[in-house]
Amino acid sequence: MELTLQRKMNNKLNLELAKESYKLATKASIGSYATFAAIIFFFWGLVSTPLLITWVCINVICSASVFFVARQFENRVNLNNANSWLSIYTILVLVSVVPWGFLGPIGFMIEDETYHMLTLFILGGVTAGGIITRAVIFKNYVLTLFSLLTPTLITLLMQGTALAETVLILILIYMVFMLWVAKSYSRNVKHNIQLWLDNEKLLGEVRDSHAEIAKKNLELTHKIEQGKKIESQLIDAKERSERASEAKNQFLANVSHELRTPLNGIMGFTELLQEENLEQKHHQYVSQIGKAAKSLLHIVNDILDITSIESGQISLNEESFSLCTEMEEVVAIMGPVAERKNLALKLCIDKQLHKRLYGDANRLRQIVSNLLSNAIKYTECGYVSLTIKLLNSNGKKVLLRFEVEDTGIGIAEEELSTIFDNFTRVENFETRKTEGAGLGLAIVKSLVEKMDGELDVSSRLSEGSCFSLELPLRVCCKDNFCLQAPRAATVTQQQRQNFHVLVVDDNEINRMLLCAFLTKLGNPYAVASNGYEALAQIRNNHFDVVLMDIQMPDISGMDVANRLRAESSAIPILIATTAHAFPEQHQTILDAGFSDLLTKPVGMEELEKTLTHAYSGGYTEKKRVANTMLI
Repeated sequence: MELTLQRKMNNKLNLELAKESYKLATKASIGSYATFAAIIFFFWGLVSTPLLITWVCINVICSASVFFVARQFENRVNLNNANSWLSIYTILVLVSVVPWGFLGPIGFMIEDETYHMLTLFILGGVTAGGIITRAVIFKNYVLTLFSLLTPTLITLLMQGTALAETVLILILIYMVFMLWVAKSYSRNVKHNIQLWLDNEKLLGEVRDSHAEIAKKNLELTHKIEQGKKIESQLIDAKERSERASEAKNQFLANVSHELRTPLNGIMGFTELLQEENLEQKHHQYVSQIGKAAKSLLHIVNDILDITSIESGQISLNEESFSLCTEMEEVVAIMGPVAERKNLALKLCIDKQLHKRLYGDANRLRQIVSNLLSNAIKYTECGYVSLTIKLLNSNGKKVLLRFEVEDTGIGIAEEELSTIFDNFTRVENFETRKTEGAGLGLAIVKSLVEKMDGELDVSSRLSEGSCFSLELPLRVCCKDNFCLQAPRAATVTQQQRQNFHVLVVDDNEINRMLLCAFLTKLGNPYAVASNGYEALAQIRNNHFDVVLMDIQMPDISGMDVANRLRAESSAIPILIATTAHAFPEQHQTILDAGFSDLLTKPVGMEELEKTLTHAYSGGYTEKKRVANTMLI
């Protein structure tokens, strides 16, 4: 029985791996035709025309074969034949990439070194793009990499020039790096799929537990004398249900951590590249990478937010704030997005509003940002406006009405009743023009209810929509301990050079990124790759701030903090850099002795503000309260 279950789990794993492998095969085949067209355009007349046409025809036939088999896969794959389809995919990989490999020798037939570089750029792009489509199964990417680059290596080796040897060495280094990336990607994909399958199994146990509870409740009605026995069974089923729910939350936390860690590198280095003097085309490429990473991060944050809301773990962090300032900042952030679509973005705030209010400013920004983002997303021409009105005031409390109005596509009347449900979108999934997981409005509604407000919508198809929010807030006055926001501190470059930072992270990419940021900011720094190195460095050297990862091998960041505080009260300011995103995890980190935390992905502006706050003594008076915002 156990062997059968294991075989079934393996079949499910193979099925998901096959789906992941074939998922982009069709689009990749179609996209390759554009690449062939570009190669013909650049190489035409520079190499033998029959040779070029023959090479292109062979690749077209191979791509068409991949396209055909991928379409067959969608209709014929099942749990029992998934392993066979994986073997077929390996054959397809070999068939489709071997002809590609001859692009190197063909390109090096041209005596112009510019075309040599163009050939290497194309091959590099194909191998890098192959990470997503081929590296699900690591051996497939190995076949791809060696089939693509081996003919080029042989060509360079035969040339025998110093330049050719240098390029050959660089290609070999690139191959080693790409194999490492592919291995990590393959391992992460398998790990995430396995976690998903385990989660499905746990969810099945939850459903079974619920069914068992219902059955026992029925028996309890008819057999009072067995009450104690049934009660024990119910308690046992409840415990299993709680364990399953805890496992689901742990699964989401693990997925968040595994996604945020690579996103930290992608977004951070993209930010650094955008500051370099790049060609316009390359700057556009880097900009698109940044936008894609931010889109993925937004989806991850939405999923974590809705999970926290559904589990009742969401909390409000109330503080004094200026409504005008907060809303002006939100509109300023949304302004460039609206400007790119030639939309007018309007802000109108009732002049009778009090200067400072008391509530959760971060959550209010999140609500308004989501509503404005949706309005801009679904509006192609016209305007988007944010209007804030004072409905009622008794001196201590105010009732405000926020209205976000647009001239966009509108919402059909039959869809208004479901617009605030999870994963609901205005557009049809197959023909949609915009991105998103369909969680924004669901999060908005939940947060509004958490803040004792009411949310409503009115809309007419093709004319626009108006989302209205009525929200009660307290007025900030002397007797309810509202404080003015402190003025931002400034630090000179000379002061930064005397402010020493220790970077502690077991991930090389994260260390490189933080060091690059610190170099830009002008702070001297040292690095440690684990907790023991960090302890040794802090004991033997002077540091003003320690940027410490939490999840590390051997000893965690929180263990390091506990040891330091046990040894001495005079320790550096500890700032956590963590991929943990749940509010309760943040509070646990702060309770362990950290003065503040930076949630990955970490941006240079956020790091600069934190270091400036540390230098100005902002962490000496009291410890920060964990910020429950995920966005």
